[in-house]
Amino acid sequence: MKQIPKLPATSLTGSAMVLAISASVYAQSFVGPGTGQPAPPPPLKPAGAATPSAPAGEPGPIGKFVHAALPESIAKGKFNLNVRARYEFVDQDGVAAITDKSHAPTMRTRFGYTTAPLHGFQGMLEGENITALSFDDQYNAAGSNGEPTRPVVADPETTELNQAWVSYSYTNLFALKGGRQRIVLDNHRFIGDVGWRQNMQTFDAATLESKPIPGLSLL
Repeated sequence: MKQIPKLPATSLTGSAMVLAISASVYAQSFVGPGTGQPAPPPPLKPAGAATPSAPAGEPGPIGKFVHAALPESIAKGKFNLNVRARYEFVDQDGVAAITDKSHAPTMRTRFGYTTAPLHGFQGMLEGENITALSFDDQYNAAGSNGEPTRPVVADPETTELNQAWVSYSYTNLFALKGGRQRIVLDNHRFIGDVGWRQNMQTFDAATLESKPIPGLSLL
């Protein structure tokens, strides 16, 4: 009869301990703590339930621009008001059609608003009004008031949009401006705003200006 070899007692005892520990660890994932029963499955999420959204954080770049930067630029803008009254008298000789003198008391009012710079951008709106202070036409307002026998005083009564422009500037490298604007070159000899007249001369134009070094301006 064949004999079965005997294993040492220490080996059997060690194997039993390893099996017991493995069984305990394996059973922990299926047994509720302190109950000896299988752990209940997680509750099912109701159909159509909305996933809770994360709390709102800081606004994005567009939100910061619309709700912070833009209102701040408008609030820091500047209003301008200019009122000038003047009287001009003209007595012209040598023209047969002119038989009377011109007396032109007028009042000019300008009112505008310029935004503060915002990331290099800036804008302006300005209106202008010219009113004759005399009760009757005593001057030839550049042919607009039917007084051909009087000398011309080129300040007709008017209400108009004097300036409306948007600009962008990048340091001193360049500044781009488009719209109705005041343009003055050097001493106003060829291009200027005709500051002597009540009705400022402005231009519907686009300009590009650069000041690369102090004292040098390119337009």
